[in-house]
Amino acid sequence: MNAKNTYTFTKYVICCSLFLFAISGGKAIAQRGGGGAKGGSNRPDRERPQPEEPKSTLRKIGPVTPTVTPSPTPEASPSPEPTPKELCDSHKPGKCPGTFKLIYGVNINDRARHPDASSQKTVGGFSFNVYVTRRIFVEIDNDNFVSMKPAIGDRVTGFGDTVLLIGGDALLEKEGSSRPGISFYYSVKVPTASATKGLGSGETDHTLIAAISKTHNKIHYYELDFTESFSGRTGSSGFDKSSGLTGLYEWTKSDKNTFHFELAGTFATKSSNAEMHNLDYLEHTFNDHVLCRIGGRFGLTPNSPRVGFYAAVIFKGNLRKMF
Repeated sequence: MNAKNTYTFTKYVICCSLFLFAISGGKAIAQRGGGGAKGGSNRPDRERPQPEEPKSTLRKIGPVTPTVTPSPTPEASPSPEPTPKELCDSHKPGKCPGTFKLIYGVNINDRARHPDASSQKTVGGFSFNVYVTRRIFVEIDNDNFVSMKPAIGDRVTGFGDTVLLIGGDALLEKEGSSRPGISFYYSVKVPTASATKGLGSGETDHTLIAAISKTHNKIHYYELDFTESFSGRTGSSGFDKSSGLTGLYEWTKSDKNTFHFELAGTFATKSSNAEMHNLDYLEHTFNDHVLCRIGGRFGLTPNSPRVGFYAAVIFKGNLRKMF
């Protein structure tokens, strides 16, 4: 990373940090985090968008040669329609339909510093993301198990919540354009976790996400997500609204390693404090289909877990080529 990119990244992180710290305050109550597959992140985990590179308009000019009338030749038959593989190998922006990513991860979090949010939590689950068109994808996240150990009392373990998500990847991005991509996502949380055991709220939540992303030289990737969540109220009708902000930077050091730095948080509401955490991990590529992640999650506010460990195994490919 050269000095210019380092300065840009540093300025980016500092601005996000100051903004999130500025909104903190109020009653400290733990915020709901994401699933175990993505290290607690609630943003969609899809393939990084790669816009089409501008094509050169220059033509090769050679020496002028006399015009020669060719002898008549048999008319060639019409070229066949391109196959799905040929379409996938073209340089159009987006992902080939059927492109998927399957993640299984474990997220182990320590207790938060605030006494009202002092449960140690271990979450394990999967995330499956698949493109149905070049731009539109769907994702399902599920926590197979959630284990919570309060400061006082016995450990509670059970099935976690399920999240269904649909997104439009870089919908406003034009072919050959260097402008940032703008994406929109919607997700709904299905309350499959036990509210009686305290593993979930037992209510349906809705989330809207707008993201701005930019890839520089295929090495540096920047993204800023704005989140609006509508959480079902326990014991009454209606929803409680909350807003969040996520900033991330990914640095692809080689074909094998990518470093992920993420800073995320939620704004303060009438009933809860602002929450902020940092998620960092190294993603290593073994081959075209198998990857792994290892890293940590660090709480930056009293109601966020002080420290956490994150590990995941990833398998990716295309469903059309498998069946």
